[in-house]
Amino acid sequence: MYFDTHAHYDDNRFDSDRDELLSAMPDSGVGCILVPGCDVKSSENALALAERWDFIYAAVGIHPEDMGGMQEGDLERIEALAKRGADAIRYGPMKPVGLTDPATGRRPGANLQLRKENSAGTLLNLVGFQTNLKFGEQKRVFSMIPALENAEFVRYGVMHRNTFLDSPRVLRADFSVKDRPELFFAGQITGTEGYMESAAGGIIAGINAARRLRGRGTLVLPRETMIGALQRYISDATPKTFQPMGAAFGLLPPLDEKIRDKRERYAALAERSLELLALTDTQ
Repeated sequence: MYFDTHAHYDDNRFDSDRDELLSAMPDSGVGCILVPGCDVKSSENALALAERWDFIYAAVGIHPEDMGGMQEGDLERIEALAKRGADAIRYGPMKPVGLTDPATGRRPGANLQLRKENSAGTLLNLVGFQTNLKFGEQKRVFSMIPALENAEFVRYGVMHRNTFLDSPRVLRADFSVKDRPELFFAGQITGTEGYMESAAGGIIAGINAARRLRGRGTLVLPRETMIGALQRYISDATPKTFQPMGAAFGLLPPLDEKIRDKRERYAALAERSLELLALTDTQ
């Protein structure tokens, strides 16, 4: 097996045949490719490749020769990419994972979610587009999207921020308040970021409220499960630096066996979680 430790397959010189080239790598004996980012753009591109190809790993950063040309905010962007991956900045609400363009058979670079806001279907909401852009600039930018070039914009987007508790200071892992064990919180306010995570936290909090009323012990799922890991995160993280967290494999304890292939590793982590859940009394 070959390991390519310094390959810039994100470079635009590969645009014409990148997919064909990378598709042939496993059959050619190449088992691992490291694509390093040298600036914000190439770091974003490297992470995009790592997301698409299981054998590609990305490194994000700034080349020493380019440090002098860094713009304000570049370092913060690189840090966000390192912590949360390409989706933190690259295309956020336009993430196309799981979608295939029927015209090309490939996943598109981005997609828009339009949510119906009235029963007649004449009013649509562009999901996830919180923005600080001025209204005139929003109309100009969003009208560049082919599907929206003739749209009438009834209301423009604004930026919002979620409010959340200082959970490590005030909450237990079972979502109860440390000083008032009969009081439970659930959802994004606890610091479990994401719809599925918040819904699951609500289910656990509801189970625990019912358990407490019956005089039973509360439920904290095994730390090897995603919700169990999040329960511990919101109660154990350092309060000074606490920020909401969504489901991430990095929260889970590592496997006893080291598995290099990401897809196989994630499958093994999921299987371990299911096995432990089957042994847990969740009633």
